[in-house]
Amino acid sequence: MLIQPTEEMSKLIRVELNENLETREKDLEYIKEWLKKEPHLPDEYDDLRLMTFLRGCKFSLEKCKKKLDMYFTMRGAVPEFFTNRDVTRPEVRDLTKLIQIPPLPGLTKNGRRVVVMRGLNKDIPTPNVAEAMKLVMMIGDIRLKEEVVGVAGDVYILDASVATPAHFTKFTPSLVKKFLICVQEAYPVKLKEIHVVNVSPLVDSIVNFVKPFLKEKIRNRIFMHSDFNTLYDYIPREMLPTEYGGDAGPIEEINETWVKKLEEYGPWFKEQESVKSNEALRTGKPKTQDDLFEGLWNIQGYAVLNVKSIESESDYAKVLKLSLLFYEAQRSGKLPQDNRISWRGDSALDDRGDNGEDLTGGYYDAGDFVKFGFTMASTTTLLAWGAISWPEAYVAAGQLDELYKSIKWATDYFIKCHVSENVFYGQVGDFTLDHTFWGRPEELNTTRPVFKIDPEHPGIYN
Repeated sequence: MLIQPTEEMSKLIRVELNENLETREKDLEYIKEWLKKEPHLPDEYDDLRLMTFLRGCKFSLEKCKKKLDMYFTMRGAVPEFFTNRDVTRPEVRDLTKLIQIPPLPGLTKNGRRVVVMRGLNKDIPTPNVAEAMKLVMMIGDIRLKEEVVGVAGDVYILDASVATPAHFTKFTPSLVKKFLICVQEAYPVKLKEIHVVNVSPLVDSIVNFVKPFLKEKIRNRIFMHSDFNTLYDYIPREMLPTEYGGDAGPIEEINETWVKKLEEYGPWFKEQESVKSNEALRTGKPKTQDDLFEGLWNIQGYAVLNVKSIESESDYAKVLKLSLLFYEAQRSGKLPQDNRISWRGDSALDDRGDNGEDLTGGYYDAGDFVKFGFTMASTTTLLAWGAISWPEAYVAAGQLDELYKSIKWATDYFIKCHVSENVFYGQVGDFTLDHTFWGRPEELNTTRPVFKIDPEHPGIYN
């Protein structure tokens, strides 16, 4: 399964990890004693996994303590990743047929482990993203036990061949943030390189979306490859799967070996669900969801980037928030429970097409109550453009989720308006009639005619 380093390579890895054969047992005993003194953490944890944490922290005892504390804390704080870890569940079994995320058996010449992540079919609905992230964590926990002598870091190959905008939208900022905090702050991973293959224009947007959640040194370790030849400059061809021009055999076989191992570890995963922090017993203030996930994070000396820090320099964060609130104030139809405009309510619930089609939703046009499809589409395009081009700014301002909601409010309406292949309702309401009404949208009492584009009315402006 996991080919361990040769003795010769192990010597090089120990230098890389600052591992001293004469002092490592003493370091291990120190960490074990520290665990016993922390009332909120498990008293016992096996030596092999503790040694893996020490290696991942280059035998810095303080960093190791912080990493272990975060690991046990995240196990309790993110149940979507750390509970119900049973690969035989039908939904998880189906997932293993849609994605492949196996660590490769061998090691690079400098002692690094390579992990491939790829989907298999761009035409299927997006799999459950949280369950996919859970699988990554499960494999990570197995490696905590089975990387017996340690490796010099991890290298990830991300295959973007089946990435689509529809898949991308399922990766919400909050979920990505939780996942990357786990990977970077809770697991003893030394991420050395990220190689993206089978790139497309969409990949640039995805990378820009993820970058704000990555440490700067990791952002500088992302490499894009238009073909496999440049990949071979970093990873020996002979250790890559057949699909990537290598000699290690089909990736399906490698992945299936890992799926079987996940099955074998089933009872162990069940036992491990109770291995987590007990925040009620933490000395001082318990860690909350806000502590862990609000803004970006400030762990091990990395700077916080959040709304407050931006507002100390300018009002751009406030501007973004107020701009999105403006769009929310223009919403038509049945408002959601998380509506942030207290003085707005449901309106225009009787908007219907010629054949009774549901045309509720969408946005009113500024101070009027007409829903103009063309201008709404232009507005939505600009909002989406901002999300694609500057996701890090919205993340920093804490507004990316709200931006997505604003875009979705319009696109859900457009889907309703496209009632058949060649029929699209482009406008609801008439501005002449609209200007006779000076009340609130919740009290609309005017006739609301609809205008559609179809083969008989192709939308040509005269």
